[in-house]
Amino acid sequence: MLKGGTIMKEEHVVFLYVRGKKIKLTMKQYNLLTQTQPVNQGNKI
Repeated sequence: MLKGGTIMKEEHVVFLYVRGKKIKLTMKQYNLLTQTQPVNQGNKI
């Protein structure tokens, strides 16, 4: 889980909140993001 961010899962869409910005990702994009980047380095996407 990203530092300072919360994740809301709705159906197949993930809403990622980072520093007040709401980012909409599909599950495919989210899975790619979590696979390619270490989770503990999560303040920048």
